[in-house]
Amino acid sequence: MKSALRSSSLPAAARPARGGFTLIELLVVIAIIAILAGMLLPALSKAKEKGQRTVCVNNNKQIGVYMQLYTDDGSDVYPWHRNNKNGAPNTTTVLDDWWGPHIMGRVQHTNIFLCPMLKGSRVDQGVTWTWAFTVHRAAYAYNGYWHGTRPNAPANASFGGVNMASQDNFRRTQVVNPAESMVTGESMPTTAVTWSTSFWWPNAGMTGTPRGFEGVDPNRHRGQGMVSFNDGHTESRKDENINPPRNPTTTPASIKNARYWDPLQRSPL
Repeated sequence: MKSALRSSSLPAAARPARGGFTLIELLVVIAIIAILAGMLLPALSKAKEKGQRTVCVNNNKQIGVYMQLYTDDGSDVYPWHRNNKNGAPNTTTVLDDWWGPHIMGRVQHTNIFLCPMLKGSRVDQGVTWTWAFTVHRAAYAYNGYWHGTRPNAPANASFGGVNMASQDNFRRTQVVNPAESMVTGESMPTTAVTWSTSFWWPNAGMTGTPRGFEGVDPNRHRGQGMVSFNDGHTESRKDENINPPRNPTTTPASIKNARYWDPLQRSPL
């Protein structure tokens, strides 16, 4: 007779029970999972932001194509920044009568005016607002002060000691350097939750004092805003590389980056 039996020959009830995970082992597994999640989540977040950024770039490029087609069909003249349909005076505000719907014509691709970063109510620079396809709340603005000043009357104004008068019926062929001439870009409403569709040089300060919030919104994509230029390219810019340091005044320092705004580049700054 054999002195010992293999454990496998024992009845199930007689076999020694296998122990489960100890508390320490479970905690180690949980810690490893947490570390892996911590490593993966930032990468996933960056990938998502990169995708949203790509959509925003494409939006700007499509808007630029519409603007190009509009000027091609319109004797090279840029549209008014608003009130194109009825030629109403500056004092009249029509929510759906602004340059965006006007350059698109019959086919209204409203989604190209919605940056994917804008979801629900948001707060930018202390301004609470929600996106809408209107003159006050769309996500992209047009450099209307010089390109399409109407229905506002042209202004014979000087900034930083340089005369930078705006004019009626500004033409694409007048642009001095299309690669440096901003035409559209990301925007936000003013403190009154108005005019998110117009870049307006006298009120273009976004960070300094005074500031009118009618410049490029630099906060939507990791401290940068998308800007499209008259040669058709789109790029992201930080505030200090596209906007004036405050609302432009008579002092030269206040008109930094004017060459990107003024299509005639009358200032070297």
